[in-house]
Amino acid sequence: QNQLFWFDNHPFAHLKSWNTSGGPIHTLAMRMGRPLKLALSGQEVIWNEGPPNGVVPSGMQIKKVASDGTVTLLAAEQPSCDHHTTDDLIVDANSVYYVTASACSSGLVSSIVKLPMNGSPPVEVVTTSRSIWGLSADVTNLYWVEMDIFTSTFELKRIAKTGGSSQILYTDAIQNGLGPGMSVGNGSIFYSETISTQGGYRIRRVPVSGGGSTILFEKGNGGPVQSIAADSANVYWADNTSIQTI
Repeated sequence: QNQLFWFDNHPFAHLKSWNTSGGPIHTLAMRMGRPLKLALSGQEVIWNEGPPNGVVPSGMQIKKVASDGTVTLLAAEQPSCDHHTTDDLIVDANSVYYVTASACSSGLVSSIVKLPMNGSPPVEVVTTSRSIWGLSADVTNLYWVEMDIFTSTFELKRIAKTGGSSQILYTDAIQNGLGPGMSVGNGSIFYSETISTQGGYRIRRVPVSGGGSTILFEKGNGGPVQSIAADSANVYWADNTSIQTI
């Protein structure tokens, strides 16, 4: 689309866009809550948001804005009771996928939710008693990081977007911590791990078919990684001091 999209850093953020070939900045949506993640579906921009900073938590909302400026509320969820729960948002031509967490007082229930674009009600694709730390997808499958804070282990898992049984692709012990989010590109799952209290970290790769984890990059400072993304050729990430790619 040759468009750059961003949220203002403001208690009531505005969603804006700019054509990378030049021209004016356009305001697409105004006075939203605390924006979390953004994704594109054709000419529509979809995002999730929490309540503005300083406001009593009222849950997460998922919204979209059409090319004519019409903003539509797609879903509203109760506040997550697990601070480890990812706010990753996945969008394809037919559905929006996101994660919820509930029932923490009686036993955590984390869910990956599929929200059809045709107006049908949301359905749970996955439920687990562990924290879902990151969510990503390719054309046919969903991938996520499932973390057990009691045993300090995590699993990378996969399930078809159409549902069915999930598969464990990789499991390991959590060392000093995992970076937020994950990304899938060119047949691989990419994620980060913290390796020292001085900000050291690694970028790792696991095949989408499963197997061992490979270290792609290691740095002794500047971490932890704040976000990570991949395409068909490269993986990109932002740490505390720079944006890098390999």
